[in-house]
Amino acid sequence: MHFEYEIPADEFVASQLLYHKLSGVKRFQRAAAWILSGLFLIVVACNQKLSDGSPLLLALIGGWWTYAGVQGLFPSRYFRRAYRAFEFAGSMFKADVDENGFEVKGDLCEWRVKWPGVKLKGEDERVFIFTSGGTIFTFGKKYLNSEQQQELRRLGGLKPL
Repeated sequence: MHFEYEIPADEFVASQLLYHKLSGVKRFQRAAAWILSGLFLIVVACNQKLSDGSPLLLALIGGWWTYAGVQGLFPSRYFRRAYRAFEFAGSMFKADVDENGFEVKGDLCEWRVKWPGVKLKGEDERVFIFTSGGTIFTFGKKYLNSEQQQELRRLGGLKPL
């Protein structure tokens, strides 16, 4: 199967969120830890009677940690900003997928991945992702017709949504 595609911002964000969901990143626990740690520092700073700037510094650090924790609850915004630095933004790719694996060719790089080398795979309503060697391969569903999507599920060993 052969198709051409690009990775626009929405699909980049969708692939990153799906990757984090499938890889077991515990976003809520991590965010709660940052928020609680930040609030603790703020409370400690408010209870200090020192006249130097250390309580203010402690409160600023606590505020920053709390802010970072809240941002961790909404990663889409971060990934959308990160897309601007994504070196493949706006690039077109050509993919060939068969029983052995897939090959992706772009203007800057080429990859060949055999199916046993795929460590994590998944799909959501927008994208298919396959990870291998620290790279997330994102295939947007809007570039695939329904037969190609079924074939990609079969070849990649994915269960239909």
